[in-house]
Amino acid sequence: LALPMGKCQSRSCPRRSSSSGCAGSLPEILRPYTADTELRVDVEGLRQFLKLEQGEDGERAEAWIAERSSDGALPRLDLLLLDEAANAILDAQAAAREDPRDRALSDYFISASHNTYLSGNQLTSSASVEALSHALRMGVRVIELDVSDGAKGSPIVKHGGTMTRPVLFSDCVAALLEHVHEETAPLIVTLGNGCGPEAQREIARSLRGILGERLFVPPPDGPSELTFEAVAGRVLVRDKPSRCVPELLALVSIANVRIAGTQKGGSSRVPEDGWRKARLAAAAAAAAGRP
Repeated sequence: LALPMGKCQSRSCPRRSSSSGCAGSLPEILRPYTADTELRVDVEGLRQFLKLEQGEDGERAEAWIAERSSDGALPRLDLLLLDEAANAILDAQAAAREDPRDRALSDYFISASHNTYLSGNQLTSSASVEALSHALRMGVRVIELDVSDGAKGSPIVKHGGTMTRPVLFSDCVAALLEHVHEETAPLIVTLGNGCGPEAQREIARSLRGILGERLFVPPPDGPSELTFEAVAGRVLVRDKPSRCVPELLALVSIANVRIAGTQKGGSSRVPEDGWRKARLAAAAAAAAGRP
């Protein structure tokens, strides 16, 4: 651990204002506040560090010190600064007490991605399961899959109108299973749906068959507002209702619609009543086996 080269950022460093500066290594910054070369710190040293280096003093600093020295001992100062619990922006216990899982999905910030499946540039790279898995490991919870007709009716994922090499849609769906379980945030799959009717039916079959109970299937006449708790650990499908065959529309939880007043985007606008009726019709058609 070290600060950037150049002038040291430590207020206590005697070479901070010198023209040569210093490397500002962590031990050099912390040593004036510690009792020995092992960087062990006492209460007074920690108090001075918080005041001079962090600009913290008064009741807030004293409460922070008291919480960490209740047993009469403090850890090494460098380890204290690396302790996640001691330096978290949010109070994890307070957040747990607030139980934010009962809020609507629209109340949360969600990490989203574009062309999630691409392993490189948008013109000549490959679509791959590995690129998708990497984004999910990094915490992305809204992914995009651009789906088009493949050979023999098998839908493929690729960037349309480019030389990107495709991957099977079913392989992408299978990769999602590793990243959804009971305690995870919901995973939203946005479909860039460029498929014909038969490939769309295959998309619906793949989603149901591969994801099983991990797929959230919205009740046709259920509430339109989804809470985090209701869909935690589930995969939600997002698509443009006007493009979907009934079998796929019955699986769409989130309508990809244009915001009222916008001029671009090409997304369909579906009033709430129309969206609900469309899902009811789709469910009835799917149950009857009609195209």
